[in-house]
Amino acid sequence: MIEAIFEIVFEILIQGGAEIIAEVVTHKSRKRKRARGIEPKPMNPVLTGILWLGCGAVMGAGSLVFFPHSFIHSESLRIANLIVTPLVLGAVMALLGRRRLDNGEEIVPLDKFGNAALFAFGMALVRFLFAG
Repeated sequence: MIEAIFEIVFEILIQGGAEIIAEVVTHKSRKRKRARGIEPKPMNPVLTGILWLGCGAVMGAGSLVFFPHSFIHSESLRIANLIVTPLVLGAVMALLGRRRLDNGEEIVPLDKFGNAALFAFGMALVRFLFAG
């Protein structure tokens, strides 16, 4: 039982790390654009969700280079990971976004629950399908 918990925690940490990297890159990109006088235009929420799902899938594929095998060995836990990890990471990123708002900072689309959960689901799905 303890082993299963560690397996899930390691998988969440890998995916969470990728999500934080994506968020930091997005924030820095927006700051650079604003410094050059370019104001980001709002995107259609559906397209934004598809974009973050795709970005998560790309990060999932990239993670396979460093972690080619899933930390989760049980097939049923791997399936549960497809649901649990996106919900957990979506909630964590939404909390970070809320904290940024409370501090008067700008938020990016990945600071919202739906986009963060889609990113995590894209990554989890690729890892589920291809990490042995």
